[in-house]
Amino acid sequence: MANNNQKRNNNHSKNNNNNSKKDGVKIEKELDKNRNINVEATVEKNQKIMPTTTQLRLLLSNSVIVKNKIELEKNTKNNEDYKISEELQNEIKYLLIKHIYQCGRDESIKRFDEGFDISKKLKDIGDSKEKFDQYYRYLEEIVAYVKYYKG
Repeated sequence: MANNNQKRNNNHSKNNNNNSKKDGVKIEKELDKNRNINVEATVEKNQKIMPTTTQLRLLLSNSVIVKNKIELEKNTKNNEDYKISEELQNEIKYLLIKHIYQCGRDESIKRFDEGFDISKKLKDIGDSKEKFDQYYRYLEEIVAYVKYYKG
């Protein structure tokens, strides 16, 4: 019995040591000439510390649901100056909350968020469909390059 407890404690210590090494690691951003994040270069440079595509696809799948609702709402309103309704703005805020929760659960997601400014982009959407579409395309680009470089 003591041997099993000792093994568990040793494994727990090893896990803590591995996590502490990763905690200080940050994604190094590669910027283009306009000071925007160069997604491909950033993913390629940081591929070993990027979250898995499965983890990223969770955020993407939640985002596609909101995107589809925005498209449906826009099509029913037939308005050139379409603004995202308060109800859908709340869904975007909820998307942010779910993402922040994942950041708290997983250090790689938190690094990803900080490295690619995902939370900031979600907060900046407001009632702008154009900003949501930019965020969504940006997220798709990140997922694609992570899949390409990390597999």
